Amino acid sequence: MSLQPDLAMTTVSDGLSASEIAQAVRGRKLSALDVIEAALARIAKHDPILNSFTDVTADRARAKARAIDAAIAAGKNPGPLAGVPFAAKNLFDVQGLATRAGSKINRDLKPSQRDATLIERMEAAGAVLVGALNMGEYAYDFTGENVHDGPSRNPHDVTRMTGGSSGGSGGAVGGHWRWARTPTARSGCPRRFAESLD
Repeated sequence: MSLQPDLAMTTVSDGLSASEIAQAVRGRKLSALDVIEAALARIAKHDPILNSFTDVTADRARAKARAIDAAIAAGKNPGPLAGVPFAAKNLFDVQGLATRAGSKINRDLKPSQRDATLIERMEAAGAVLVGALNMGEYAYDFTGENVHDGPSRNPHDVTRMTGGSSGGSGGAVGGHWRWARTPTARSGCPRRFAESLD
């Protein structure tokens, strides 16, 4: 069964590359908040089937988007990735979330006290974190299936796996969610920094 027809680009920022979204936000053709609301709506609609996300950081994303819009209104430079949604594998620390790394053992860890440097740098550039992505246990997996968080589904055929330890990342990108996602460099994982960049 394919989700492809249901994933037709319909929201205000769909079909735009990350650089085009940032340009539109900086030029006030789109608000950062509208872009983020569209991304969150898409996650809410499709992720119950695709299972790409382990956590959605909706409140944080909205607050960041509002701050970007306020900075632009005040004549400040919001950064080169202004308003671009992105998600990170649950291998990277996100303040307030436990870094489970796809494992059972790490589920009892306390929430992270700060963001990973990668998250900090992305947000300093104006990007907006919308959540943490499903992944193979400890990033050593080639199928995209996780017995603890459930398998990530291939959006082109949900009876199939996404493949790789970055299964959630692959599902999010393949599902036509056009935003940046963070990579890891292990063998078999997607390596490009942002597959949504055209």
